[in-house]
Amino acid sequence: MSDEKSITEQEYDTATLTQIPRLIYIVDDNAAWKPAYIDSNKSADKLKDFKDRLKANHICKFFSNEDQLASFVAADLGRYFSLQALKHVDESDARPAERKTAGEWNAYRDGIYKENRGVFLTHVITPSSLPGQKYDITTYLIKHQSYNLSDIDKAEFFFGRKWHNRIYEVKNEGGYIGLSVSAYGEFLCTCCNI
Repeated sequence: MSDEKSITEQEYDTATLTQIPRLIYIVDDNAAWKPAYIDSNKSADKLKDFKDRLKANHICKFFSNEDQLASFVAADLGRYFSLQALKHVDESDARPAERKTAGEWNAYRDGIYKENRGVFLTHVITPSSLPGQKYDITTYLIKHQSYNLSDIDKAEFFFGRKWHNRIYEVKNEGGYIGLSVSAYGEFLCTCCNI
């Protein structure tokens, strides 16, 4: 192995080559840290480059202390192993619908598509940088095979009781309709475009 890379970066590269799943945790830049554990000079530059590489290729979680890191690792490993237990399906696992034919399912699906004018609600989720929050979520509308939302004046977003059952009205400004929130857990967003 090259001496130009840290042991951690070498382990990361090996895990990447062998397709081992990776969970990425980085010390928050504002966290109190013992000076003896802080890299300097050329090592600091290499560490910064490695962190930039991680941030560009992964959703990273930032921690401030060992307790926070331990809670992130425990929760993420629990979620990872739970998701591994889910059945992976392919076309051979499908069965004929008991109540509807494939044509009826397609007609139902196409009806929803037409009713919603080909507009879908989507989101991007990243670890939150806000204290006490787990996620930063951007929720927005996108039109199938088009970015043109000019036929929609505004949309109403509803997140539920944790947001005091308020409706957030967002106007179409420049072809984008959406908003960003921070949350300490998962939630359901409902949207009505007008």
